Amino acid sequence: MPASALTKCTVGQQVLDPLGKTGVIDWSGGDFCRVKYEGGVMHGWTAASLKAEEKPAKPDAGISSSATVATGKSAGETRNAALDDMVLRPAARSLVYHADRLGHFELTATINGRPIRVVVDTGATVVSLSLADAAAVGIDTGSLAFTVKTNTANGQSRVAPVILRNVSIGSISVDAVHAVVNKNLNQSLLGMSFLSRLRGFEIREGSLTISR
Repeated sequence: MPASALTKCTVGQQVLDPLGKTGVIDWSGGDFCRVKYEGGVMHGWTAASLKAEEKPAKPDAGISSSATVATGKSAGETRNAALDDMVLRPAARSLVYHADRLGHFELTATINGRPIRVVVDTGATVVSLSLADAAAVGIDTGSLAFTVKTNTANGQSRVAPVILRNVSIGSISVDAVHAVVNKNLNQSLLGMSFLSRLRGFEIREGSLTISR
C-alpha cells in the first residue's frame, strides 16, 4: 500500500522526498522539515511533500535490462543518477550562495527595506537580530521587552520577540516574519522562521540553494 504523506515532522524519522531520495529528518518546525541525506546534504521540505520510507519494493518486471547494456548501470542506478542531477539543478526563482572559508553562508538580506548582513543558521528557530541591526531596520529598541529566555552557544540569554514587516533575499520576499532581538548578538542570523517559509533550501558541497 502506498505510503501516505506526513502530517508533521518527527526528528529522526526516515523519509522519502518528492525526488525519490531517502533521508532523515534532523530538524522540525511543525509542518516544515529539514532532511539530512547521505554525505551531509540538507534540504528543507514541507511535511505534506514527504512520505515515511517503506521497505524497498521488488524490481518492476516491466523495466528492460537494456538500460544495463547501454549504460553499464542498472535501471535503479540510472534512475538515482538522474535524481541527483535534479537536486543539483537550481529551480526557478532560486538563489545560490557559496560558503566562506569558515563554512558559513553570509549574505545581505533586506529587512524592513534596509540591507542587513546576516549569517544563515538552520539551527536557529527564528531570525535573530543584533541590537544595532534591529535599530537599523526601524525597531524602537528602547521599548522592547527582553522577556524570553533562550539558550545560545554563549550560554543563556534573554531576547525580545518582534515581527518583521518583510525579509527579502534577491527576488525572494517573505512578509510578517517572526524574529527576536538579542542584545548579546554581534552578528544577525537568518533562521528557520524565514527559511521554513520558502519552497525549499539545500546545502550541498559548500553551496546553499534557496528557492521560492
